[in-house]
Amino acid sequence: MRLAGEIKQEYEKGTYSNCNKEDLVAYIFAVWSIIKSCTNEDYQIEFVYQPHPAQILSIFLLLGLDAPKKTNQKVEKCMVQISTGEGKSVVLAGLSVFLALVGFDVYEACYSKYLSERDYKEFEILFDTLNIKPKIKYNIFPEICRQVLNQSEEETFNQKVYNILMSGGIVKNMENYFSNLISNNKKNSKSILIIDEADV
Repeated sequence: MRLAGEIKQEYEKGTYSNCNKEDLVAYIFAVWSIIKSCTNEDYQIEFVYQPHPAQILSIFLLLGLDAPKKTNQKVEKCMVQISTGEGKSVVLAGLSVFLALVGFDVYEACYSKYLSERDYKEFEILFDTLNIKPKIKYNIFPEICRQVLNQSEEETFNQKVYNILMSGGIVKNMENYFSNLISNNKKNSKSILIIDEADV
């Protein structure tokens, strides 16, 4: 996807505000609408799924599109409140797809395993269609933490703790472990955490 590549390059150059993020969001939801819409045996559309304007506005706010165009704004920490039944899962999936397409590893954390799995399954075909499924992970908070700590490492976090404790030099090994973890994470692609239900 040329548009996603251009936005990724602008982000890396620090000129994120110059790129047309709205077009990529529109493309994402055009694909989603095609996937979700119902057709009959004559391939005539019977029902069209499309995002609600409030959902698109929420994504624009989360992407910083409300900032003045002249600022070199990257994706910043922010929060949007979406009430029950207003389509929060659509917002989170659309935002996750956008961020994955521009090069982020996306972790979408929720308090409920059931809700996390349900939302992921609902949008899995979209992630698959856009070839970004490995870049988007939905899970509960403890599992997200484990995934990040065990990211691209040969031994699990529990094995590392055991090895540090058994080696005797706890303080020295801890310093080495954390300095290695930090340098390894800098080499890996950028990641972002999206929190579902921040008030729970």
